[in-house]
Amino acid sequence: MYQWIDEIHESNPTLSVARLCSALGVSRSGYYHWLGRKDRLSEESDIHLKELIYQIVIEFVGYGYRRVTHELRRHGYTVNHKKVLSLMRQENLLCQRNRRVFKTTMSSHSLPVYPNMAKRMILTGINQLWVSDITYISIDGSFVYSYRRIQQEMCRLALEQTR
Repeated sequence: MYQWIDEIHESNPTLSVARLCSALGVSRSGYYHWLGRKDRLSEESDIHLKELIYQIVIEFVGYGYRRVTHELRRHGYTVNHKKVLSLMRQENLLCQRNRRVFKTTMSSHSLPVYPNMAKRMILTGINQLWVSDITYISIDGSFVYSYRRIQQEMCRLALEQTR
């Protein structure tokens, strides 16, 4: 219906859109809404936009959808970041973030490394072996640590009770 109104209006601009819409019993706002969707949903513009996005991603390796959107706007294209994200997902062009892994253990040092004597111990009662553990927790790019002291015999007894 709206397609027909569009064709008639283009061929005969003297007929107003309002008159054509009222003759067919449709709302004028519905026609303009359809007209806007027609422009947005054209696949040719999507193909052109995909090519531009691909060129930007090749030129600027590591650009995500936000930077690509900004680059498109710099070139004069009015495009929503959600549309760019959707097209980049379709084409598998999203960059992957490299997560920084921090070393918390320094194995290459000149200090002596002591053997694990707890492996060889046979525990016969409580308070014979205490062990500790340090857990590193990353907060805002720096580390804090949690320190725990554990009575080994109590842990062993607790494990035996759960079996």
